[in-house]
Amino acid sequence: MSNDSEYIYLNFPAFEKEILKCNKPVIVEFGAEWCGNCQIMKPILSDLSTTYRDQIKVVKLDIEQNKHLVKRYRIQAKPTFLFLKNGEVVDIIICLTPRKEFEEKLVNLVHSFAY
Repeated sequence: MSNDSEYIYLNFPAFEKEILKCNKPVIVEFGAEWCGNCQIMKPILSDLSTTYRDQIKVVKLDIEQNKHLVKRYRIQAKPTFLFLKNGEVVDIIICLTPRKEFEEKLVNLVHSFAY
């Protein structure tokens, strides 16, 4: 696992501890560094992860290094964003999405976690 100023890059061994047992909502991006659509979404996710840093955890999983999780969650497009609450997928975004729509889903996730 490595940290940068934007969000956490994670690999399978830490997934259960960091994601499934997290005490706040999580957004998991399945993507790749070479993926053009992932690069387009990167500034949006980075900005939202900073804006909501106290309310959510945002992680990035490389699809080539985490094939077990790609198969487990049936990821077929990149990027795919899973919204998790208590370790369960409650929403999903596939591919390019406008910031406003992404943020609306994020806010819904944060509010649902409070209840």
